[in-house]
Amino acid sequence: MLVAVPKNLTLGDLDQFLRDAWLECCGHLSEFTIEGRRYISHTESGNPSQSMKKQVGQVLSLGLEFEYVYDMGSSTEFVLQVLEKIEACPQKKVTVLMQNDPPPFSCKICKKQSQIICSLCGDTICNRCSKRHSCAKQEEDTYMLMPLVNSPRTGVCGYEGKT
Repeated sequence: MLVAVPKNLTLGDLDQFLRDAWLECCGHLSEFTIEGRRYISHTESGNPSQSMKKQVGQVLSLGLEFEYVYDMGSSTEFVLQVLEKIEACPQKKVTVLMQNDPPPFSCKICKKQSQIICSLCGDTICNRCSKRHSCAKQEEDTYMLMPLVNSPRTGVCGYEGKT
């Protein structure tokens, strides 16, 4: 994904954008690591961290690579990079400039287009074959079958994509 981020937005705003676009499932902690310094989404009290209130323009610079982690248990990790400084119309939010098309996945059973991923084994399956999937031996075992969506969080911890 390629995005434009106004320099006056906060790390918290960027965190919220990433959650909304690709990650949010259960309100997990997240953090940026920028030049060795950690910026955590919430403190132990559950309140937003002061460090996430830093403006992007104060902590990021051209060419900088930095890390982002969502969910410290079943983590989804990114390496992000500042590619360019864009002089453009002032924006007030993160703007998606480019995003990949979802990759095609075929059903493990019938080879048709998949719509589901099994969070236990990682198999992708179609709706029609979901009840025949080996991890779902009984009807009540289908809880681990999740929508296959265009996100690095697909199949992890209840993530079902944008609602």
